[in-house]
Amino acid sequence: MCGSPRTRSRSSTAPSGSPATRGSPVSAAATPLSPRTCPPGIATGNVVTSWLNPTSILGGVLAVLVCAYLAAVFLCLDARREGYDDLADQFRTRALGTAATTGVVGLVGIFVLRADAPLLFEGLIGRALPVIVVSVLAGIASIVLLIVRRYGIARITSSVAVATILVGWAVAQYPYLLLPYLTIEEAAGARTTLVAMTVVLVLGSLVLVPALVWMFVLFSRPPRADSAEAVEASGARSSIV
Repeated sequence: MCGSPRTRSRSSTAPSGSPATRGSPVSAAATPLSPRTCPPGIATGNVVTSWLNPTSILGGVLAVLVCAYLAAVFLCLDARREGYDDLADQFRTRALGTAATTGVVGLVGIFVLRADAPLLFEGLIGRALPVIVVSVLAGIASIVLLIVRRYGIARITSSVAVATILVGWAVAQYPYLLLPYLTIEEAAGARTTLVAMTVVLVLGSLVLVPALVWMFVLFSRPPRADSAEAVEASGARSSIV
């Protein structure tokens, strides 16, 4: 059985798969876990059935949809930059379709959370409501920008829409990591562990972030004329052979 004596005594009363024992995509990665605790999804000791519930399924479906949506939006600009306008239009259609699907799932999710996770639902329509409103407005702006083919700005607004969904979920269940039994403070490791992890993350970011920015800049540059000619010449030689 996972958990410290304090958390075990409080969480052992919740039935497996109940809303009280369900984790969220945010809570699973929000706080470093100490050796005394375990991830929310297996708080009841069953790694499978603890995730087989409407709230967890809703979170998984939304995660897949928003990843597909962001991929389509970002590829629109890449395709147009490379001169493939027809391919950009195809990605644009996929992005709009995925956005519509995500919106429908989100509306259905309101009723799912209200019935299956009432505490999380109350948080979303309470303290997290301003964040959710920002997400909705950014999502609407992204759709409009896609329709008028402003792909560069659509990248920013769509990223904001998705990021605020995660922030809103975290705000809705704060200060709990596992509603309503395990708080962030209870799940956190020792202070020395948290300090060491923070230092490592900061040092790692100093190497990783510049590399990611440089890679993004390289892939965002339009192809040079001499490079395009070299590719065409290579293709011509291959066809002759």
